[in-house]
Amino acid sequence: MKKVCLKLAGLAGLAATVAHADIKLNDNFAVNGYAVGSYQYDSPNTGSATDSFNLDAAKLNFLANFNPVSADLGFYYTQTAAGTSNITLLNASVAYDAGGGFSVSAGRFLSWMGFEAFDSPNKNQVSSAYINPSYTIMFYPAYHEGVRFKYSSPDWTAGVAVLDSLNGPTIYRGDGELKSNFGLEAFAEYTGIKGLVVWAGVGYDSPGVQLYHKYSETLYNVWVSYTIGDATFAAEYLYNSTNTASTGSDGLVELEYAFAPKLSTTFRISAGKLDSTATAPGLGFTKYTISPAYKITDHLIARPEISYITYSHAPIKNETFFALQAVFKF
Repeated sequence: MKKVCLKLAGLAGLAATVAHADIKLNDNFAVNGYAVGSYQYDSPNTGSATDSFNLDAAKLNFLANFNPVSADLGFYYTQTAAGTSNITLLNASVAYDAGGGFSVSAGRFLSWMGFEAFDSPNKNQVSSAYINPSYTIMFYPAYHEGVRFKYSSPDWTAGVAVLDSLNGPTIYRGDGELKSNFGLEAFAEYTGIKGLVVWAGVGYDSPGVQLYHKYSETLYNVWVSYTIGDATFAAEYLYNSTNTASTGSDGLVELEYAFAPKLSTTFRISAGKLDSTATAPGLGFTKYTISPAYKITDHLIARPEISYITYSHAPIKNETFFALQAVFKF
């Protein structure tokens, strides 16, 4: 099955670390992590159906806190497209709390861009809104290296980062140099109304010598979420522009509803498009997703998903995706 991937820059996250209690080793050190496995079945309208049964990902974080200095070191396992094992140093950063809401950190860290989480325990569903079995369109980055500054108050959080690159050669790191190009990120978040989060950010990649940095790129990202009772509503829009004729956008609307203390379900509609140019046709998709989640214990979650995806410019016009995922976290 042919796959077209535009800006395979990664699965960005809403949070940079796993959102659950750490295992405290002593007053200065702690660990956390997870392991995720799933069965996945994909059936396109043309060609043969495919399935897989794999350990999708595993992560182990080591945390150190020597107030006002803290550090984290994270190792990440996943399989490559060829089925081989890949272990990488995913995050490695040191932060300094300057007081008054100001902090500075440096190293390898997750991008601020994107509503959906990178780490599976923090997601509301199995698959990304913008990563599909066939004909992918997605625009936000994942991990890169640099220095970032952040300010937090009760109602506002804002930050700016200077990076080796906005997008790297893989989703796990930046390009590791500033000589040929650089990246920038900035964001602001408002949480002054109970249940409401409004987030806006911008990213920039300067042109470079590598193929994926051949042109400059600017990414705009806005998302909003609102929680009332057992329901959380969310919407996101991303717009990606380069200094060529090519532009594109992604977006989603989502509802997560807790039917019971241990059972919740996410309903999501997402879409993306790449505008046509003089030399290439446009691409587009719409994805409909339902994904329940059942909390078996505090450390184990079962999460099925069924998605139906339609494509506007592809030999594959539609496909059905099913997954059953188990998430163990600590």
